[in-house]
Amino acid sequence: MEKQNIECLFDNISAKYDIANFFTSLGLEKLWRKKFSKHINGNEKYILDACCGTGFSTFNIKNKIRAKDSRIFGIDFSEEMLEVARYRLAKINLNVKNVKNPDIEFIQGDVSSLDFENNYFDLITIVFGIRNVVDRKKALKEFLRVSKPGGRLIIMEFNFPEKPFFRKIYSFYMNRILINIGGIITKNKKAYQYLVNTIRNFPSVDSFLNLIKSTGWSDAEAEKLTFETCTIFSAVKK
Repeated sequence: MEKQNIECLFDNISAKYDIANFFTSLGLEKLWRKKFSKHINGNEKYILDACCGTGFSTFNIKNKIRAKDSRIFGIDFSEEMLEVARYRLAKINLNVKNVKNPDIEFIQGDVSSLDFENNYFDLITIVFGIRNVVDRKKALKEFLRVSKPGGRLIIMEFNFPEKPFFRKIYSFYMNRILINIGGIITKNKKAYQYLVNTIRNFPSVDSFLNLIKSTGWSDAEAEKLTFETCTIFSAVKK
């Protein structure tokens, strides 16, 4: 699917996107996000949450960061998704007596062509978004460029299980249940058909790990979760 069509698709389901992730994860998303958070040490000062969507992952990262002078940028290609994120940020600001929260900024952009200087970020994260990036290799190279030496990359993504038994069960769930439930909730069945296809067509864990390494990242590792339906990838810039 072309980049512009993908952007339009996500604009159309922005209000219900977090519910989509809940059903796609079989309700295990909360557990997976806790495991993801353990990869963040909390001392990072400059953080980029790529493919941030509605900001759900961005705010989870914010809760883990201890440095008061940290800056977190959430970037996504869908302006409608970002509007949801900014609305959530505004509600957070209201809860602290209208004091503007200066350390989170949501911007529209292409993760394959980032408007940030070299060697800037301590941490780059992507939660359930890398499979929607058209040119993943270019994006991974961009992440490397804008990361500081010692900076880390953490990606969490859905996977289609490789073991036949789990593959069969997950395939049935996605094709017969997820697409129909998602279509009812968002009134956009086509969007869920696309999401299912992105999971099915996403590279195997080993293949994606090799892609990360090929773009210059070091110490690349993968942590498989729940019968290989989700994986946390991590790497470091040397």
